[in-house]
Amino acid sequence: MTLRRQASQRDRWPTAPPDTDVAVALFRCGFIIAFSISASAAGPGGSELRAWLAVGAGALYTVGLLLVWWFRRSVSPWARVLGVAVDIIMISVLVGTYGSLATRLKDVYYLVILAAGVWFRPRGAVVTALVAMVAYAVAYSLGMGLPLDFSSAARTLYDSGAFFMPAVAVAAWMLFTAQGRDQFRLARIDHEIGLARTLQDRLVPGKFPDIPGWEIYAHMERAAQVGGDFYDFLRLPDGAHLIILADMAGKSVYGLVHLSLLHSHIHDVAERASDLGELVTEVARRAWPELRPDSYAAAVMLKIWPERGDVEFVNCGHLPPLLVPPGGDMTELATGDPVIGARCCHAYRTASIVAAPGTVIVCYTDGFVEARSTDGSVYGEERLRASVRDWATPSASPRDVSRGLLADLAMFSGPERRDDQTLVVLKRTGS
Repeated sequence: MTLRRQASQRDRWPTAPPDTDVAVALFRCGFIIAFSISASAAGPGGSELRAWLAVGAGALYTVGLLLVWWFRRSVSPWARVLGVAVDIIMISVLVGTYGSLATRLKDVYYLVILAAGVWFRPRGAVVTALVAMVAYAVAYSLGMGLPLDFSSAARTLYDSGAFFMPAVAVAAWMLFTAQGRDQFRLARIDHEIGLARTLQDRLVPGKFPDIPGWEIYAHMERAAQVGGDFYDFLRLPDGAHLIILADMAGKSVYGLVHLSLLHSHIHDVAERASDLGELVTEVARRAWPELRPDSYAAAVMLKIWPERGDVEFVNCGHLPPLLVPPGGDMTELATGDPVIGARCCHAYRTASIVAAPGTVIVCYTDGFVEARSTDGSVYGEERLRASVRDWATPSASPRDVSRGLLADLAMFSGPERRDDQTLVVLKRTGS
């Protein structure tokens, strides 16, 4: 199907959801019930056959429409055209039957015009308004025994105010046009945010690396649809593994653009460089012109070897990971280096530790320590340290540690998050 043909069909058929058909049908049911009650109370004058036939036709159409919607959850576009016609005919017959007693029914035409605007866009509202205006003039003239000529119809429309039906249609035109533009703009924004979220999901690995002598688990909770955190696992040319946790300044799509650039630079440099200090220095040099002057990335990178407890790391202005050895004191992994994007040619330094079997390393972003409770208190580093001591036991797996920390944080701050919360937990299992 060509694009022109698709556009033609979009213009021809309405795009309003099926729920609007149900809403109009329910209103028609209410109108019929109200008419039945008032007509029955009016005595003999309420038993005009043509009025009851018109109302009966409207009732049958409404029941049929509701049955179709119930079984198919959709209606044909022609059903909407028929619905507008049924409503105009039903109201016009009542006006023609009861004459001056039914002049207030003229206001119901406006609801039909608005429904046509929802279903058929501006042109539908204008056409419906013109048809309703003519139908009312004819019906009222017949009901009151007035001549069917232009001057009499014009006076009827002017005296009753029905002459302004096209003005209502024009107002609906402007309203629905503006609404359509807003809906299109919001839909485009949602689509772009969805694409950005998909991109971020692809930046984060779907599974954890299998490194002999080590267990790894990571988890990320976004504060918004698109976050500024990411973690990654890479294999370096010398056989070692690189673990990365980064927190980009700026959220949403703006932060994701810089995050994807940093991700690309890290992957490109890691294909050729094994020296951790040189790798981070080169990544920072490449990223500096793209991040300055108002963006930066705090990151921590750890280099580990299979079957070995050696851990080399660089901390680029990030919150220091917590090292928990079995039976020992908790220490921080910090090197005092600046965030990526702060300097053009900074030579990043590395530091090393030896992790004994059972040692746990907890890397986390500032979404943890800066989380707030409902009374405004901050979670803080001390509470995080205490939670790490409770959960990072020699028998706990990285998954257990991560879930325990997240549960403690959720108990403190509740379900709402002001910043992304990301964890990467490593445990030395080999001898």
